[in-house]
Formats: sequence, C-alpha cells, structure tokens
Amino acid sequence: METIELKLSTRVPKGKGAARATRRAGMVPGIIYGITDKNTAIAISPREIIRVIGSPRGRNSVLNLTTDSGDNQLAIIRDYTVHPVSRKLLHVDFMRVREDSVLTLNVPMRYNGRPVGVDKGARLVPVVQELKIECRADQIPETIDVDVTPFDLGDSLYSQDVVLPEGVTPAFRTNFPVLTVSQIRVLEVDAPVSDEEGEEGEEGEEAAEGAEASEGSGDSSSDSEGGDGES
Repeated sequence: METIELKLSTRVPKGKGAARATRRAGMVPGIIYGITDKNTAIAISPREIIRVIGSPRGRNSVLNLTTDSGDNQLAIIRDYTVHPVSRKLLHVDFMRVREDSVLTLNVPMRYNGRPVGVDKGARLVPVVQELKIECRADQIPETIDVDVTPFDLGDSLYSQDVVLPEGVTPAFRTNFPVLTVSQIRVLEVDAPVSDEEGEEGEEGEEAAEGAEASEGSGDSSSDSEGGDGES
C-alpha cells in the first residue's frame, strides 16, 4: 500500500483561541479521530496538506502521520475548510484507518481513447466526473478508467455497466448515465441583410413614391387647365 509521509505536531491546549494562535503561527489546526475514542488536536504546515491534495490520489491518499511525540498512525483527509475569500486553509480533519478498513470514497473518472462516433460528427459528453465506491484502504484506486473507443453515435454508458477495479464495489443504488456520445448541434443563423441592399431598396421605394407624386400632380394640372378653357 502506497502511503504519503506527513509530519505534524500535537496542539495543546484545544479550543478556538488555540486554533487562532496556530493560524497566526502559519500552521493549520486540525484533528485526528476514528477507530479509538481519542481525538487528537494537531497543527500542520499548509504546504503538507496542499502536497497531499495535489497528489495523484488527492484526498483519497492514505497518509502515514508522524507526530512530534513519535507516534505513527495511518489516516486519510476526511475534510478540510478554506477561507471563502483568501482561500487559505483554515482547518483539516484526519480520520484514522487500518489497511483493512472499508471506506466510502468518491473516485475520479478517467475516459481513455477516442470514440468511433467522433468520426461521424459526434462528441463525447461525460455526465459524471466522479463515482462513489467502497473499498479497503489498501485498495483505493487512483481513478476509475473507462475505454471509450468502441462507443458510437447515440451510445451511452450507465453506472451499473462500469467495470470497477478488483476489490472495489459501487456505493450507489440507482442506475444513472455516466457518459453519452451525442450529435454535435450546429446553430443556424440567418444571413444578415447587407447595408447596400437596404440602401438600394430605400432608393427604389423613394423613386416609386416620387413617380406617384409626379403623376398625381400632372392630373391636377390637367383638370385646372380644362377648367380654365371652359370658363
């Protein structure tokens, strides 16, 4: 089982005041719990937490915690909080585990290959990015891999059909779509009318109106002349 080594210090006393003092010292306050009834308050460098989160398994990594008192224990990051504005780490929770501990985790999906439907104008649409699974601490997969090469236009993959690694079981009851291969929709846009055509149309209308006005004035003049002749 691969583990990541982390060094931390026990934090005494406990409480909000101690946590604020820990942060002022540039450390992240936290707690270790699980397996036993003993909860241990700790302080750890934020760089160590960032290193774990950025590793291939991320927060699913099994950690070998070493305290300043020399104690060693296996754990995983169960939760952490960050400041909503500064995004600085504020607190971290570690949960003790054993190699045979059965854990419920969200593991990232990884889609490998190029679907055959892509050559027919389709595209791969991942519906979920993670899958909730159960497994022992010593069998946590880095990713759930899916070969998408055979998927054609209109094909879908559902959760119950995902092939899971050895020792991994699904932690969900419903059957839901994981990915689809869908037709790319092209949005049709009407061609804009050019300014030149608009100007020509306006000129034509103006010319037609001018011709009608000219004809109307000619009739009026004729009537006037006829009236003068009769008088």
